[in-house]
Amino acid sequence: MPRRPDADPVDEIADDLYASDPADFVSARDTAARAARDRGDGATASAIAALRKPSASAWLANQLARAHPDEIGALLQLGDGLRAAQAQLAGDALRELSRQRRQLIAGLVQQGRRLAAQRQRPASEQVARELEQTLEAALGSPQAAAALAAGRLSSALTPPSEFGSAPRHLHAVPKPARAAAAPAPSARADAARRRRDLERAVAAADADAAAATRLLETRERARSEAAAAVAALADESRRLEAELRDVGERLSAAQQDERASARAVTQAQREARQAQLAADAARARLTELP
Repeated sequence: MPRRPDADPVDEIADDLYASDPADFVSARDTAARAARDRGDGATASAIAALRKPSASAWLANQLARAHPDEIGALLQLGDGLRAAQAQLAGDALRELSRQRRQLIAGLVQQGRRLAAQRQRPASEQVARELEQTLEAALGSPQAAAALAAGRLSSALTPPSEFGSAPRHLHAVPKPARAAAAPAPSARADAARRRRDLERAVAAADADAAAATRLLETRERARSEAAAAVAALADESRRLEAELRDVGERLSAAQQDERASARAVTQAQREARQAQLAADAARARLTELP
């Protein structure tokens, strides 16, 4: 993309770096810093070299802010509402906004997981927890909200101890102030857009919950079927073991019978030889008679 003549080079390079794969961050940053130094622009080179590589959860938060700006915008506006409700001690409004907060954050974490999988960098449970904490921090602090929306976090955010205060250790590259801001929409249009954004996020969270419930039911059926198969095989194993014992006993008895028959055959052979000898002797004596 061609660079605008009035664009801040550090701003554009930071945008490119924090949108890229973290594996390429250091080499791309050092290449850009070296190019600026070769041009004789030492200040730009130092500013680029100072850009910090994002952690896995910060990278995912940056990608989520870039890929789903409407949902992130809804989250930040919800944070404004929560801070206003807390300041006014509006209990009913605070409870409703807190419910929306839980649903919206759950939906955004699921979107983040899908986004990470699509980009061949699946999010671990630790990364998902840190992403959730970053979203909570953006709800609780205007400074954290601005850092998240800029998409230039270098580390995960920690929710502030006091709702509405700035979080500690806010590591992000701020976007430069623009000369002219776009006109704000009317309050009614803004509220309608926030409602649509929240409704989309809630619908996405509900869809994820329904899919998870269906998957749980499928796995429970598979577990029940596997347990029934194990029980049937155990019964079959016991039956076969009983048959094997019976066959073994019959084999042992047959072997005993065979040995007894072999002894009887040997005895009969001996008696037959003796009888034959006696017959031969009697025949010989008969021939000797006058």
